[in-house]
Amino acid sequence: MPKHSPRIALAALALALALPLEAAADDGWDWQVAPYLWFPTVSVDFYRDLPAFGDENRFPDIVSEVDGAFMLHAEGQGDRFGVFGDVTFFSVGEQRSRPAFATDSGIDATVFEVAGVWNVEPERYKGLELFGGLRYFDVDFDASITPTNPIFSAVSFGEDRSYADFLLGARYHASLSERWGMTLRGDGSWGESDGSFGASAMFSFSMTHGAWLFGYRYLQADLPTPGQSMEIDLSGPVVAYAFRF
Repeated sequence: MPKHSPRIALAALALALALPLEAAADDGWDWQVAPYLWFPTVSVDFYRDLPAFGDENRFPDIVSEVDGAFMLHAEGQGDRFGVFGDVTFFSVGEQRSRPAFATDSGIDATVFEVAGVWNVEPERYKGLELFGGLRYFDVDFDASITPTNPIFSAVSFGEDRSYADFLLGARYHASLSERWGMTLRGDGSWGESDGSFGASAMFSFSMTHGAWLFGYRYLQADLPTPGQSMEIDLSGPVVAYAFRF
């Protein structure tokens, strides 16, 4: 699929979700916008057939440092249906030395998610919810691998690619007290990637016009390209403030 096609699909799906929201705006929907700070441990495993390294074609933890990670969540919720969108950006880069080679690699990635929500129980932010939509990865990766043996030359390569997946998942909201709550989420996506999986556990503390959010998030994705592939794992604590209106 051409690089611009997933963007068209994303825009079309966002428009399709926005239309019923506009119609429901007068029905008393609840809205929230939450900027997140995510402090993940990042692991990027890279696979590529490189003759200079003999049978070696796997480069684990080719990058593992976080230069920045930011998330933004927006959501509208009615009594039985809702919609949400997420944007996550992270940048990692590192120089590493191993006995057989040295690497200098970096990756900038943005993950977009948009989904419609069905409340299994007819009450907002209570009990089980199911959701489905689109997860979209935009990844810019570059690396150079320099063999320790001077007989072999350094190898450099880069990839700027996007992936559009169908997203399916579930959330469960539990009230712990008058002001404390907990939300568990699990999801998976399939399509142009070889699959991704996400999970999170978040606690909320309600304020007058919003809520503080604290928790932990995990995201794993397998991203193929011709002749090579990447496996990205991110996991770590999250803190946010949700503005409600």
